[in-house]
Amino acid sequence: MNLLLFLALDFAVMMALSMLGLLLFFMIGTITFYTRYFKKAPQGQALVRTGNGGIQVSLDKGMLVIPGLHLCEQMDISVKKLAIHHLGKDGLFCKDKLRADVKVAFFIRVNNSTEDIIKIAQTIGCERASSEKTLTNLFEAKFSEALKMVSKQFDFVDLFQSQDKFKAEILHEIGRDLNGYTLDDCAIGYLEQTPLQHLNENNILDAEGIKKITELTAAEKIKANLIKRKEERDIRKQDVAAREDLLELERQLMEKKAMHEKEIAKLQSRETAGEAKYLKLDATEEEIQIAEVKAEFLMRPNNTSDNTARIALHIACKDALDSTALNRLFLDKFTAAIQTIGRTYTVDDLLSDRNLFKTKIRNHIGMDLDAFMLCDLTISDINE
Repeated sequence: MNLLLFLALDFAVMMALSMLGLLLFFMIGTITFYTRYFKKAPQGQALVRTGNGGIQVSLDKGMLVIPGLHLCEQMDISVKKLAIHHLGKDGLFCKDKLRADVKVAFFIRVNNSTEDIIKIAQTIGCERASSEKTLTNLFEAKFSEALKMVSKQFDFVDLFQSQDKFKAEILHEIGRDLNGYTLDDCAIGYLEQTPLQHLNENNILDAEGIKKITELTAAEKIKANLIKRKEERDIRKQDVAAREDLLELERQLMEKKAMHEKEIAKLQSRETAGEAKYLKLDATEEEIQIAEVKAEFLMRPNNTSDNTARIALHIACKDALDSTALNRLFLDKFTAAIQTIGRTYTVDDLLSDRNLFKTKIRNHIGMDLDAFMLCDLTISDINE
């Protein structure tokens, strides 16, 4: 009995191990199979499978491809650039018959819908779908025609100044859906007027454009020349005005300098006259006596507010005690006083009584001298 139980248990274990081995083998085989035959498209690519089960497209999930049953191809669905150039004699005509040199880049891709991918795969082929040659053959003529149509709606200046509007009209004229392809965008890389030497004067439209360019450039040259000449005139006028102002300033400076020198000479002559003044004294009709008198006057400003204001009216405050300024104010007055008093003396009297002569002069002049005060008087020398 125990033997039978042992044999039954051993058989059950063997069967379990067999089933586990079969399951493990199946799992390993399945993983190996999928690893080997399961395909997934990289970014910017689409998988197109033909054969058993019909045409299938995978963009991101992947699919199982079994050799002998299926054929799998990759299609490039990333954005491609197609450049269209119209330069020189092939420049675009504008509304005003001027030509424009244009470089435009168009950005195209295969539409990432299953139907469009299948259509392109069947009509063009997966490998050729996004090649530069295929895109040029498919769209160059269409895009060039669209550029020509749109450029005729603008004058050249408007075309140049409104490039965003030009671009929008190009996209509208072409459209976004291109039989399985999509036009994402376009960019105007270059836009300038076609040089005059590239225009054909035997072409009616070019001849009209040449005429217009000649007229416009001539008018602009005239305007530019007028502006330049006006600028030169204005600069010349400014130079002349500046020179005249400079000469006027120099003339005023010379006048002031001459007046200043004349004033200095006048004051110097007065000082000389004051130091060596000859007085004619009273004498008989038969004899006239002359005495040379040198006198020094000591003065100071009277320090009251009213007198200070009076000093400021006559001379600058900083020059109040300047000898030149005092000579200008009082030299004539003091000279007249010496002459007046001197006429009442003979030369001998002057020599013998100098103090009396000084006292009479001070009394004649007075102490208050229009905001100044005579402090002292010294008769330094009397000569016959």
